Amino acid sequence: MVIACLAAWCLTHPIHTTLTNVTYDRTTAQVTAMVRAFAVDVDQALKRHQRIDVSAYATSAIRFRDEAGQPVPITWCGSRREGDVVWLCLRAPAPHGASGMTLTDTLLFDVFDDQVNIVMTEHGSVLFTKGDAPRRLP
Repeated sequence: MVIACLAAWCLTHPIHTTLTNVTYDRTTAQVTAMVRAFAVDVDQALKRHQRIDVSAYATSAIRFRDEAGQPVPITWCGSRREGDVVWLCLRAPAPHGASGMTLTDTLLFDVFDDQVNIVMTEHGSVLFTKGDAPRRLP
């Protein structure tokens, strides 16, 4: 009985969060967003959106805008699963660097009301909770 309760608790972990590391590559003039999320959470989101794959889900939830506020096209660069974690990779052109770009990160907000998304750059971090407006990258 105790083992079954512990197994159920592990599957419905009490914290809903993602951690995204945004880096800028001067050579390619692109930003890369590497998102670390619990695989079970992403799986749950994809079950809700049965006609969408993980790349479409991620690129619809994570969006960049340039310094002028114009949307920046995002390219999917893959995913990989490591145990209970999934890594999602997205890239976007950033000819003037990452600082000054605006980011929206609503990943998993459609699944969990208590979802918290942390985004880190080399200059600082920003935090997203449900209902937050886009944020300028530090």
